[in-house]
Amino acid sequence: MTALAPSRRGLAWFWGGLVVSALFSGWSYIALSQASWLSPIVFNGAPSIVPQGAVFFIALWAAINGLAGLVIMTVSYLAFGRRNGVDLRQNGVLPGWKAFFHAIGLAGVTTAAAFTIVFVLDYFFTTDFRFWVIAVKWFPADKIWLAFFVLPLFLIYFVANSVAINAFNHVSLRNREWINTAVLALFNSLAPIVLVVAQYVTFFTSGELIPGFGGIFSIWLFPVIVILAVTAVISRKIYRATNNPYIAGFLNALVVALISASNSLVVTY
Repeated sequence: MTALAPSRRGLAWFWGGLVVSALFSGWSYIALSQASWLSPIVFNGAPSIVPQGAVFFIALWAAINGLAGLVIMTVSYLAFGRRNGVDLRQNGVLPGWKAFFHAIGLAGVTTAAAFTIVFVLDYFFTTDFRFWVIAVKWFPADKIWLAFFVLPLFLIYFVANSVAINAFNHVSLRNREWINTAVLALFNSLAPIVLVVAQYVTFFTSGELIPGFGGIFSIWLFPVIVILAVTAVISRKIYRATNNPYIAGFLNALVVALISASNSLVVTY
C-alpha cells in the first residue's frame, strides 16, 4: 500500500501521536524503574516465577507501551481516521483469519531458518553475529522456554507497533516514503535515547546520576535503542511487500525474545 498524502489535520494527528507515544514511553520507563513492587522481581530480591529480571522488565515496559499504542490508534481512528479514508481492511489491520495465521506461520519459519543459519555458523566456524551491544548467537534448548516466557509481552508491543507504523502512520513526508520510515524509526527509539543522554550528561557534569533513576536502567537501554530503530525499518520493508503488518510484528517479537533470553542471566530458586 502506498503512503497517504496527509492533510493538515492528518499531519497534526501524525505528529501528535508520535509525541504522545514518546512522552509516555519515557515516563513509563522511569515509573517502572521506581516501582517498589517490581524491584524485587527484577533484581531477584525475592523468589518469583521470573527467571530473567532484566528481560522481564524490558518486556513489561514494551507491553505497557504496546497497550498505550493501541489506545492511541483507537482514539485516532474513531476521532479522525474513519471519517478521512482510513480503511482497516485495505491497510491490513483486518486482513482476514487466513492472512493472520499465515503471518504467524511465516514469522515462525523465518525465525527458525535464521537461527538455523546461526547454529550452522557456530557449529562449523565457531562464530556468530555481533554488532555493538547486539549479539545473535546460538543457545541451548532451555533458552527457548525462557523466550516463550516473555514472548506474550513482546508480542503486545511489536504487533501494535507494526500496525501503528504501517497502517496508521504510513504517510508521505515531503513526497519521500523513506523520510516517513526514518522519522518513525527515530521516534521508536527517541525516549530511550533521551534517557540515556540525560543520564550520562548528568553524570558527566555533576558526578551523580539522575535522582531516582538507577544507572543500570540506562545501561539496559543501549540495545533497546538499536532494536527499536531496526525493527521499525524491518516492519516497513515487510509491509511494503505484503500489506500485512502482522508478519513483522510476530517476527520481531520472536527474534527479540530469543536474542534477549539467550544473552541474559538466569536465576533459579
